[in-house]
Amino acid sequence: MSRIAAACAAAVMVAVLGACGARLDTVLDVAADGSGSRVMTLTLSTDDRDEYVSGGNAALDASIRRHLPPELTYAGLSEKPGTPQGDGTPEESGEVAADFTLEFGSLKEYRAKVASLLAASGETQIPTIDLRIEDTLFLQGVVVRENFTSRDLLAWLEQGLVDDGVVDDGARGNVIEEGDSTVRAAGRTFEAYQPLGVDQIRDVGMRAVTLRTELSDDGQATRTIDYAMGADAYATNPDQFDAFLAEATPAGGDLREGPEVDGAQTWTMTITAPAADLAQATSQALGGGEATFTVGRSFTANPPAMRLTVTSTADCSLCSPQAYPVRDTLVLPRQWQPEGAWGEGQESGAGEYDLGQEGASLTFVRPVPITSAHVTTHAFPDLTFAQTVVLTLAASTDDVVGEDFEAMLSGGDGSSLRVDRGDDAAVYTLTIERASAHGLDAAARAAGLAGLGATGWRVDGDGFFRARLRASVEDPFGGWGVADVRSVVLGAGGLSVDDAAEGSESVVAELSGWKTAGLITLGIIAAAVVALAAAAYLLRARLVPVWRRVRDGARARAVDAAKRGRERAAATAAAMAASAAATTPAGASPADPAGSEEGAAAEAWSEALLR
Repeated sequence: MSRIAAACAAAVMVAVLGACGARLDTVLDVAADGSGSRVMTLTLSTDDRDEYVSGGNAALDASIRRHLPPELTYAGLSEKPGTPQGDGTPEESGEVAADFTLEFGSLKEYRAKVASLLAASGETQIPTIDLRIEDTLFLQGVVVRENFTSRDLLAWLEQGLVDDGVVDDGARGNVIEEGDSTVRAAGRTFEAYQPLGVDQIRDVGMRAVTLRTELSDDGQATRTIDYAMGADAYATNPDQFDAFLAEATPAGGDLREGPEVDGAQTWTMTITAPAADLAQATSQALGGGEATFTVGRSFTANPPAMRLTVTSTADCSLCSPQAYPVRDTLVLPRQWQPEGAWGEGQESGAGEYDLGQEGASLTFVRPVPITSAHVTTHAFPDLTFAQTVVLTLAASTDDVVGEDFEAMLSGGDGSSLRVDRGDDAAVYTLTIERASAHGLDAAARAAGLAGLGATGWRVDGDGFFRARLRASVEDPFGGWGVADVRSVVLGAGGLSVDDAAEGSESVVAELSGWKTAGLITLGIIAAAVVALAAAAYLLRARLVPVWRRVRDGARARAVDAAKRGRERAAATAAAMAASAAATTPAGASPADPAGSEEGAAAEAWSEALLR
C-alpha cells in the first residue's frame, strides 16, 4: 500500500507542477550604448515549495549555488509571506523568489554570455540576436529579435534540482513555466513574448544607397554616392534632411540634389580622396556607419605583374531596415583585370566590377607598366646571340615595384643588371651574355622576361667560307601596353646586316659575312703556299750551284773525252792512211778518215757533251 501511495503522490506532484511550475518573468533593459541587463525572476509559491521541494529553501538555495554558471549573478532567495484572509478563508500562499541577472556591456558580450548559458544548459542551438536602439533623424525606435527563451537559459537549474534530489525526477521538464516578459529601451517599455521580439521603428530612412568608386593608378579614389528617399518621408521634414546631408558631406566632397525619380527624392555626393582616407569620408557620408576601403598592392614575377586587392564595405546608418545592403561598383583602368582572367579584358575604356555586399574583396592583375623597352640583339655567324635589354619605368611605378622588379631581373645566370634611378624614371639595363638560342631563352626566362630571345637559321648561299643567315627576335612585350618598343639586330663576328634590322615588334633580319673557320682555313692554305714557295726558293738557291758544278764537270769531261776521241781518231786515221798508202795501187786516192761515218759519230757525241 505504501508503494501505491507514493506513486499516487508523485503523479499528483507532476500534475500540479505541470499545470503551474515556478513562474519565470523576464525584464530586458537596454541602454543607448548597447549595454544592459537581463533579469530573470523565478517565483514559486510557498505551498508548492512545502509540498514538492525536499529540504525547503536551504536545499533549493544550495542546489542553485552549486550549479550557477559564472555568467549569472544570484543574490539568494527572498520569501514573501502569505496574506491572511479576513473572511475566514485560508490565507493566500506566500512566494519564494530568486533573481538571476545577466549583465553585458555590449551586444557582442551579450551574445557571448547567452551562448555560454545555452551550452551550460545542454542546448545546441546557435543564438541569434538583433538588438538595436534607433534614435536618428531617419529611424526612431527599438528592434529586439532572439531565437531562444529565458527558460532555455535556465535549463541548467531544472536539471540541477533533479540531479540533487531537491525535486523528484518525475518533474523533470515541468519545473519552470514562462511568465511575463518586458523590454525597456529608449525610454519606452514594451510588453513581449518569449522568444523576445519587439519591432517598434519609425522608418523614414533611405530607400537605397549605392556606391561607385573609381580607383586610379596613383592611389587616388573618386567615390560617387547616390541616395534615394521616399518622397513622402522627405516631405515630413525636408529642411532637416537637407541640413543633415550637408553636414554629412566630408571636406572636399560635393553634394548635389537630384530630381524626384519613381516617387523618391535623390541626391548625389562625390568624394575625391586618397584611397587610405576614403573609408572615413564614406562613414561620415553614411551617417557614421562603419565603412572600410583597403587597397593592397603586391608584385608577381615571370611575367612581371602587379596585383591589386580591393576590399570595400559600408554600413548605412541613414538607410531603412527594408533597404538592400549597400553595394559598391569598382571602376579600374582597363589594364587591370580580375585574377585568372588575364588577357580577357576590354579593348578600351575602364573595367567595372561589382564588389557585392558585406565585405566583398576582389583581386586584379596587370603587367608592370613599362614606359619603354629597347632590345639590341647581336648575331654571330655560328648562330649564337647576345642581347641588351633596356627597360624604363616611370619613377612613380618604380616606387611601387622597383625593389621586386630589380630582384626579378637579377635572378638569372648568364646575365648582368645595371639600374639607374632618376627623378622621373628608372632605367634597367639587362645584358645577356653570348649563348645559343636555347641558352639565350633560358637566361631571359630566369630574368622574368619569358618570350625574349632570338632564333636563327642558315639560308641559300651559306657555305664553308661565307655565312648567310636569317635571325628572328620575338617581341615579349606584346599586349603589355608598352608605349615605346624597339628591337634592333646587329651583326657581330664579321657579320653585317643586309635587310630589315630594326622594328617595333618582332624583327627578322638577314645577315652575311666571312666565317671565322673559313677565314682561318684560307689563311692556312695561303700560309702553306707561301711556305712552299719559300722552300722552293731556298732549295733552288742551294741546288743551282751544285747543278752548275755538275754541269761544268760534265762539260769538262765531255770536252776531254772528245779531245781524246779526236786524238784517237787522228791516230787511227794516220795509221789507216799509212796502211792504205802501202796497199793502194798506183793512181788511187787514199780514204779520208775524217769523213768516215765513225768520225762523224764521234764528232756529234763530243758536241752533245759540250752542250
